[in-house]
Amino acid sequence: MGNDFRLLIEEKKGYFRKEEPPERYIHPLIFAYAIIDWAKEHNEWVLPIEYIKKGECLPGKSFNFSGKQVDKYLNTIHENYPQIINISRDAGLNKVIIQAKEPSEILKRYYQQAR
Repeated sequence: MGNDFRLLIEEKKGYFRKEEPPERYIHPLIFAYAIIDWAKEHNEWVLPIEYIKKGECLPGKSFNFSGKQVDKYLNTIHENYPQIINISRDAGLNKVIIQAKEPSEILKRYYQQAR
């Protein structure tokens, strides 16, 4: 799987390095799915953007994304799928308000678009 998403690159036999995957490898809806799945499991529907970037089992850390790439994904989701997340940047408290509550609906939407 690491090679499929270009998360791990084999330098030489048995030696790997982590790499930030190109955007074309992870669709924004898959990124959104990862957030919503985590939120549902932890019953937390408002997340600081910084936590999405660095939190365990969240896309920033899981997919080895830079903070800039996480911001880009969040903005893309917010602009193209406003019913999934809302971004609040009030008084320096940057957070994501998760509006979609069912991860399986995000996957269903992804597969419908992929047809």
